Amino acid sequence: MDIPYTVTPRSDTGLWNAKLGIWLFLASEVMLFGALFSSYILLRVGAPETGPFAWPKGSTFLNVPIGTFNTAVLITSSITMVLSWASLKLKNFNRFKLFQGLTVLLGLTFLCVKGFEYHAKFTHYGVFLNDGTVVTGHLESKTDDQIVLLPDPEAGSHEHPPARTIATSQISRLSAFGPWYSAFFAIYFTLTG
Repeated sequence: MDIPYTVTPRSDTGLWNAKLGIWLFLASEVMLFGALFSSYILLRVGAPETGPFAWPKGSTFLNVPIGTFNTAVLITSSITMVLSWASLKLKNFNRFKLFQGLTVLLGLTFLCVKGFEYHAKFTHYGVFLNDGTVVTGHLESKTDDQIVLLPDPEAGSHEHPPARTIATSQISRLSAFGPWYSAFFAIYFTLTG
């Protein structure tokens, strides 16, 4: 049994089934990411301007050079994929394999960088104190009675303040920068995942 329009294009659209399927897939991706970016905009606009749940400046929590590098890797992998497809159309299988291999290598690079970024978020903590202040940094140690936190540097400084010991009785909430930390991290992990 033959599947129609796999060898000849459809008479009504002039498209093969595979091409039509790819265009439908791309349309579904546009709808998905349109909804995700719309959610991001609505969450950001609706967030309070001050306080622990205020929408942070992205560069405060995200590494801009690493994010820029990863964006370049992603765009370059798109280029190598198109070059791979063009090589296949020209029946140049050696160049096809080269560009396809580069695409896979760039995809793995992207995942490694994203894993590094995610690890940094899951080992970074926010400590909400009973007096309403929030201290962020890396957790050095944790016991039932206290935590030792290496606080983040002050704005404009590259030096970490000395480690700070905080009694657990002073802490109202202790959380890593995972998707549960805030709306900012929830949308960050959803969009980048």
